[in-house]
Amino acid sequence: MLLAVATGAIGLVLGYLSSPVSREVALMALATDTGQRMAARAQGPGNGAAPQRVALLGQQRPALALPRLVVGAQGPAIDADAAHAPTLDLDTYAARPLLINFMASWCTPCREELPELERFALAQDAAGVQVIGIAVEDAAAALSLIRAVPVSFPVLIAGDAGTGLMPEFGNASGALPYSVLIGSDGRLKARKLGAFAPGTIEPWVDAALPR
Repeated sequence: MLLAVATGAIGLVLGYLSSPVSREVALMALATDTGQRMAARAQGPGNGAAPQRVALLGQQRPALALPRLVVGAQGPAIDADAAHAPTLDLDTYAARPLLINFMASWCTPCREELPELERFALAQDAAGVQVIGIAVEDAAAALSLIRAVPVSFPVLIAGDAGTGLMPEFGNASGALPYSVLIGSDGRLKARKLGAFAPGTIEPWVDAALPR
């Protein structure tokens, strides 16, 4: 599997794995630092330029502020004046761990895991893990997803730049859904490629952030 990643066949390999178990094993391998280094090399421009850099576990998260969907009494909406769309800076939650989930409306597993992310988010207290969604698409597409599967946690809009943003959060493969856990110290603690099954977020968080 890692050889396939190294030769740039990530998408094809994952697409042709018919067994859910095999796919999960492949995603787990790809989610390691070694797998992401190989993915970064495989996704390189191939013109002699340096391989794409990918943040590894233990490294500091980048600074980030992005526009967010507005959620009001009528549900999520797009701000009528894009130039004045509200933004959210990750530093707002500097004292809390963050579970950042990269998603897109065309990604079926992203849609399927949203209720589990929402369940986890609602179970957190004021000092708990803050869930944040980042849509790797435009606001209109993200809006269609959140209207179909409403969530209460913030959803930010990365647009087309989201693909280039993901390596800074430890995902050079571009696979979705992708989640990264960031500690209150701002460092990457864990990453996951693929959707969370019901009941799997808490063990994943507890393993990376022991109490």
